[in-house]
Order: sequence, then C-alpha cells, then structure tokens
Amino acid sequence: DTLRLLALIDRLILSGASVEQVVDRILRHAATILPCQAAGVVLAGRESPEAAIFHVFAASDDVVEVIRATLPADSFEILASHREGKSISDPGGDAISAPLARHGAERALVYPLRARERVAGALVIGLAIDVTLDDSQLHLVRDFASRLAVALESVEREAELVRRAYFDELTKLPNRQLLLDRLEQALIQARHASERLLVLFIDLDRFKTVNDSFGHTAGDHLLRDAAARLRACVGESV
Repeated sequence: DTLRLLALIDRLILSGASVEQVVDRILRHAATILPCQAAGVVLAGRESPEAAIFHVFAASDDVVEVIRATLPADSFEILASHREGKSISDPGGDAISAPLARHGAERALVYPLRARERVAGALVIGLAIDVTLDDSQLHLVRDFASRLAVALESVEREAELVRRAYFDELTKLPNRQLLLDRLEQALIQARHASERLLVLFIDLDRFKTVNDSFGHTAGDHLLRDAAARLRACVGESV
C-alpha cells in the first residue's frame, strides 16, 4: 500500500499537478496511515518567506484547512540545519507547528522541504505525547517530505522558465513576447465585443544619450526607475 501510494504521488508530480494537489494527497494519506493527530505542510511565500501558507489535515475533519499566517523571519533558516527532521515538544509554542496543536497534537516532527538550495517549506506531523513512530514510519515521513520537495522544485523551475521567457530581467516588467500575446488576446476580445482597442505607446527620449554620456550602469538605473514609476501609475493587475 505504501509503495502504491508513493508511486501515485510520483505520477502526480510527473503529470504536472500543482503543489496543492500533491500536498492534499500526501496529507490525507499521512493522517490515515500514520498514528498522528494531524498532518500539515507550510509553504514559504515566494516574495516574502514570512508570509506563509499552512495546509492542515486531521482525519477527523476530512478536509484540508488552508491558513495564511506571518512567521518569524528566521523560521525557515532554523529548519535548514535539521535535514533529518526536528522534534518539537510544545507545538503550540512554535509558529510552524502551532496550527496542528489546535487539532490535539502534543508534540510534532518537522521536516524541511528544500527547493533550489533553500528551505521553501516544511512537512509537519502532529503526534500525541505517548506516540512514537517506528523506523518504517519515519522513513515514510521522509519519503513524503522528499516528494513534496521535488514538487516544489518542479513548480519553482517552471515559474523561473516562465519568468525568463515573459519578463524583462532588468525591469521585471512584461517583455515584448508577453505584450504580443496579451495584445492578441485583447484584439480577439475587442472583435467579439465589437469594440475598439486603444494601445498607448510611451518612449524614453534621448535614452541613448544617457548610456553614451554616463554609461550603461546609469542607463540601467534609469530604466528600473522608469519601470517602477510606470508600475506605480497603472498598478500590478493592469
């Protein structure tokens, strides 16, 4: 059963399933296969690691609870040195395991999830005070953590490829390729709605003079500042 479950998770990852789908499957099985009160996965925010998202599952509830919370700045850095997992005797007093304490966990095992050479999250198993996992169960938890890390790595790699393909590395703004794609979509929508489409073109006058007179470093600073001002004017969602 364990091997079939791990094979199923591997197929999910290879099929391009989202991290949330992999997390859901692992948590549901962890909470039923292992003698635990609850199982959880905490994922670090992409822009700000402290802005974490918790996925918590308790077999008694049969639902994965999603919680957003702010963690202490060094939460994931502390986990980096605990490759084989960290035991927490007071889950309620620890930010990463606190959500599991609400489901009756009296102690917790926390395993770091590494993606692209950083700790991008943690797998948390909440236990009763008198429950100890045997070697085979601990090995299974490590397998779960390993597969979650692979899923995170895969998603981050895909996000990096998309970022490089569609966003300018210097200004972080959408590049020409993404502009053409969005423009084509906007033209199709305008035709279907029998509406007109307005395209606003903004240029930086004498930009070459800045590069020639002050160097490319100054030119890069100018482009980044101009991009920041444009973003502030139109907003991120436009």
